Amino acid sequence: MPTGPLLALAGKVAVVTGASKGIGKATALALGAAGANVIVNYLSSPNSANEVVQAIGPDRAIAIKADVSDLSQGKELVQKTVEKWGKIDILVLNAGILTQNGALADATEEEFDRLFKVNVKGPFFLIKVRHLIPHNPLYFYIAAFMNFFYYALD
Repeated sequence: MPTGPLLALAGKVAVVTGASKGIGKATALALGAAGANVIVNYLSSPNSANEVVQAIGPDRAIAIKADVSDLSQGKELVQKTVEKWGKIDILVLNAGILTQNGALADATEEEFDRLFKVNVKGPFFLIKVRHLIPHNPLYFYIAAFMNFFYYALD
């Protein structure tokens, strides 16, 4: 892994949504390896989230269960982070979902509503609660849900 000023994150606090698997897990591990304190957000994989925490180090990472599509849980995620480390420097909005079968023609209204809630509404309101954060963090929005359209066109 490259080193240098761009990856010197000691003392920085990062929240990674959807951090128990895939891109979110890799992002959380990379931020931890660069020295950041990391909140490993998860919804349904506590064992995977705890593995990420152990890999980073329990002194510099904690797992917090929160459904980021639920406004009150997203706000609680931010509050718990600020209570633990006093700030958020990096907010990686990675949590995202696809339709169950990936075919646009077969998507139901309920699937679309859930997809929109997780992929658009949740990140929007997580950014909106920045008034709870002592300073404005750097935001990263990973649009993994765009695969929905890719699979739909196959």
